[in-house]
Amino acid sequence: MDDSITNLLVSLKTASISHKYIAKVRATNINEVILRKLEQEGFISGFDYNCLNFWVTLQHGFPIKTLKQVSTRGNRKFFSHGQLQKSNAVWGLISTAKGLLTIREALEYGIGGEVILWILEL
Repeated sequence: MDDSITNLLVSLKTASISHKYIAKVRATNINEVILRKLEQEGFISGFDYNCLNFWVTLQHGFPIKTLKQVSTRGNRKFFSHGQLQKSNAVWGLISTAKGLLTIREALEYGIGGEVILWILEL
């Protein structure tokens, strides 16, 4: 069994801690969507596909300490719209019926869903 989201987060944190600012992660559909959202929000500079892997370029000052996976395969965490409003997360990704959304987008739509990951403080 492979948990690609966990591997993605660990790779990003490890690269940032070691001041390499380039991380190699396995190319999966969910990783691509997460990386696109991180790029849109300015947390990473970009990523390239190369032979089954993504090469991710991190921004300097990547928030490594607070990037946390919430839902796992054995322990799914669902939040309603009201619970998302009360959460102390600065940024996060939520799997909804409308696709993978940031917390801000989900609050605009007025929906909840499964919280994939979040950043508690910048």
